[in-house]
Amino acid sequence: MEDNLGRYCENDMTRYLSTAAAALVLAGFMIDLAGGRWGAYIGTPISGLYLADALWISGAALALLSTRKILQYGRLVILGASVSLLYAVIAFLFYATDADSVTSLLLRDVSTFGYLGLVPLTALALSRLRVLEFIWIVRIATGSQLLLFLATRIWAIPDAVSGFLGGPTLQAMAFPGRSDILGLTMAIGVLSWGSFPRTTPAVIPLQLAMTLVGFSQPSRAGILAVLLALMWVIIATVRQKQRRRAVFLAALFLGTSLSWSIIVAQFPTQTVGVLSSANQQADKAGSEGDAVTVTRFNSPAVAVPMRGTEGARIDTYRDVIEYVHENNLHLIGDALGQPDTLLRACGFSLEQYRSQVQGKCDIDYGGDELPLRDPHNWILNLVLYHGVLGLLLFIGALSTYWWRARRSQAPLAITGTPTVLYLSVGMLGVVISSPFGMLPMATFTAFALAKSKGNALKEGTNRLA
Repeated sequence: MEDNLGRYCENDMTRYLSTAAAALVLAGFMIDLAGGRWGAYIGTPISGLYLADALWISGAALALLSTRKILQYGRLVILGASVSLLYAVIAFLFYATDADSVTSLLLRDVSTFGYLGLVPLTALALSRLRVLEFIWIVRIATGSQLLLFLATRIWAIPDAVSGFLGGPTLQAMAFPGRSDILGLTMAIGVLSWGSFPRTTPAVIPLQLAMTLVGFSQPSRAGILAVLLALMWVIIATVRQKQRRRAVFLAALFLGTSLSWSIIVAQFPTQTVGVLSSANQQADKAGSEGDAVTVTRFNSPAVAVPMRGTEGARIDTYRDVIEYVHENNLHLIGDALGQPDTLLRACGFSLEQYRSQVQGKCDIDYGGDELPLRDPHNWILNLVLYHGVLGLLLFIGALSTYWWRARRSQAPLAITGTPTVLYLSVGMLGVVISSPFGMLPMATFTAFALAKSKGNALKEGTNRLA
C-alpha cells in the first residue's frame, strides 16, 4: 500500500511539473509571438535577461526531470541537440576570455545554437499539450499582436509603462519593433485559422485584416510571408473541393491587399503610434532595413533615408562573401561577441562609423551607437560568425528534428509552414539570429517533435487542412 501511495504521489508530482514546464514555455512563446521584437525586450530584474527567454528556458529546464523520456525521440535528435548545446557552451567560454568580446553580443551569437539545442527538452515540456490547444494559443498570440498594433496606431502608452517593462529600449521602440516580424506574425495568424471552407464566415474578416496589415508594411520579407500564407490557405481550400470559393476568396484577398498596398504607397510618410510619448529616435531595424520617414504621435518626426534596397543587400552580401574568402574564415567564421565584425567585412572600422563618415555597410543606415551586426541573411550570418561548420550544424540539427517529426499529429500549417516562413523572412532580415525569431521557430519545431508518431498522447484529429 505504501508503494502504491508513493507511486501515486510521484505521478502526481510529475504531472504538476509537466504542467508547469508547458506553462513556462508557452508563456515565453506567447510573449515573443504576440509582442515581436518589442515583446522580446521586456526585461527582468536581472540585467540582460529578458522575460520571454527566462520563462522559455525555465520551462525547458523543468523538463530535465523527465530526461529518460527524451530517448523516445531517437539518437539522431539527441545527437543534434547535444552537439548544438555543446558548441554554444564551448564557443561562449572560449570567446569570453577575449578582451574585445562584449558579453551581451557573445550571448546573442551563440544563442541560436542554444535555442536549437533545447528543442527536444521543449518538446518534452509540450508533450501533454493537445493540438487544438496549441492552435488556439497561436491564434490568440497572433490576434493579440494585430489588436496591439492597431491600438498603438491611435494611442501612445505612457513612458512609465514602457520604462517599467523594458527601460529606454522599449521607450524608443514602436510596437512590435519590426515590420517584417509583423508581416510574418500576420501570416502565421492567417494560417492558424486553416483553409477557407473550414473557417466560419466570422473569421474571414479577421484573416482579411491580418492580410491587409501585412501588406501595408514597408517590408518585402513581411509581404512575402503573407503571400506564402495565402497561397497555402488557398491550396488547402482547393483540396477541400471548394474551387469556386477558393477563386472568389483568392480574388477578394489578393485584390483588396494589392489595392491597399498601392494606396499606402502613395503617402510620403508612414504615421505610426509608438509606445512611448517621449520617443526621440527611430527603431534601427524597424522595417528590416527599409527605412522610411516616420511621423510618431507625441514626438518629433524622424527622417530616415531609404537604404534598405535590393542593391544595398547585394553589396553587403558580396562584402561578406569576399571577407570570408580573403581571410580564410570558411570553416569556423570570425570572432564572436565583437561589435564590428560585419563592419570589418564591409571594409570599415568602429572609429569611422562613430565619426559619422560613410563608414558603414550599405544595408546599415547608421545612427546608433553600435553598427548593424547581421547582414540580413541567416545563411551568410552563420557563415560569417560560425563558418560553414556552424551552418551545417544548424541545418543538420534542424533537419534531424523535422525528419523525426515528419509524421507528426500536428498539422504542417501550424508547425512546419511557420518554420519555413521564419527561414524565408530570415533570408532578407534579422530574424534567425534574434530571440524574437529563433524562440518561436524553435517552439513550432518542438511541438511538431512532441506530436511525432509514437511520442504524442492519443487524441482526436484536429487538423487545419
